[in-house]
Amino acid sequence: MESMLFIFGFLLLALDAVYVFFIRKNKFSSDRIFALSSGAFGAMAGVFLIFILKSFIVKDDQNQLTSIYAAIGAAAGFLTGVIASLYLLKKNKNPSDRTAAVSRVVMWQKEWLDTGWTAVLLASFIMYFVAQAFRIPSSSMRDTFMEGDHLFVNKFIYGIRVPFTDGKRILSFKKPQRGDIVVFEAPPAALSEIEREKGIKKDFIKRCVAVGGDRVEIKDKVLYVNGVPQDEPYVRFADGKTGIYPSYMRRFIGSGDEYQRAWERGDFYDDHIGSRDNFGPVIVPAGHYFMLGDNRDRSHDSRFWGPLADKYVKGSSLLIYWPPRRIKFITH
Repeated sequence: MESMLFIFGFLLLALDAVYVFFIRKNKFSSDRIFALSSGAFGAMAGVFLIFILKSFIVKDDQNQLTSIYAAIGAAAGFLTGVIASLYLLKKNKNPSDRTAAVSRVVMWQKEWLDTGWTAVLLASFIMYFVAQAFRIPSSSMRDTFMEGDHLFVNKFIYGIRVPFTDGKRILSFKKPQRGDIVVFEAPPAALSEIEREKGIKKDFIKRCVAVGGDRVEIKDKVLYVNGVPQDEPYVRFADGKTGIYPSYMRRFIGSGDEYQRAWERGDFYDDHIGSRDNFGPVIVPAGHYFMLGDNRDRSHDSRFWGPLADKYVKGSSLLIYWPPRRIKFITH
C-alpha cells in the first residue's frame, strides 16, 4: 500500500508539472488539451477515491485486487473529467466567457494538484517509516480485536526499514518481545501456492509468544515457553478447552530434528488439526519469532507455517481508531 501511494504521489507531481508547462505556454486555449487534462485530473481523483474506500470496503490486502479497483477508478474518473470539460465548453460558447471559465477550472485543478502531491508523498513517507493504518481482516485475534477494527500501527518502534535491503533496519528502539502484538507481512510459507504464484501480498497481525532461542511446546492447548506454562488471559478457545486434537505430525515425523526442520520449512501449512492443540517442541531460530493468534482455535499462525523472520516485521499495534465505540490505545 505504501509503495502504491508513493507512486501515486509522483504521478500527481508529474501531472502538476504538466499543468505548469501548459499554463505558461497557454496550451489550455485548445479545447482538446483542456478536455484531456481534465480527464487526467479526474483519473487521479478516481484513484484517490479508491484508496480511501479500500480502507473501509475491501477486506483483502491484495496488490492485484487493489490494482483492479484503481484501474476502474481511473477509467471512471477520466470519463467524468472529459464529459465535465466538454459540458463546460458547450455551456460557454462566447469566447471570452469560455476563456474565463476554463481559466477558473484549470487554476482550481492546479491548486488541488499542488496540495495533493505534497499530502500523498508525505502520507506515503509516514506510512512507510512511522505509522500505518491497518484493518483487522479475520477473527484470529478475538477478543483482543474484532473483525473490521481499524488500527494505527507503530512502525518506528522496531526501526526504520531501509528500502531495497531485504528488511534491514536503522534506528531500532527494540525488537519484538514476548507479548507484543505485531503486524507483519505474511511470509511465503503462510500463503497458498496460488497466492504465491499470483504475487499476492498480505499483512497479518498476531501476538509474539517466543523469540529466537526459545523452546516452544503446546500440550493440550497450554502454551509452554522454555518449559514454563504461560499465563494467557487474553486467549480464547472457540472449541473450548476440552476439544483437543492429538498431534498427528508427531506420529508421522517424530519430535526430533526432522520435526524441527519440517516446521521451519512450513510443512504443517495444511495441518490445521494435527498441530493445533499439541505441538512441538521446537526451538525458534535466531532472528525469528513464534506468532500465535489470541483466538487460538481459529488462527493460522506459526504452528502451521513456521517461524517468522525479522525482515517481515512491520510494526506494533498502537491504537484502535475505528469504530468510535472501540477507540482505545493497545496495551500489550
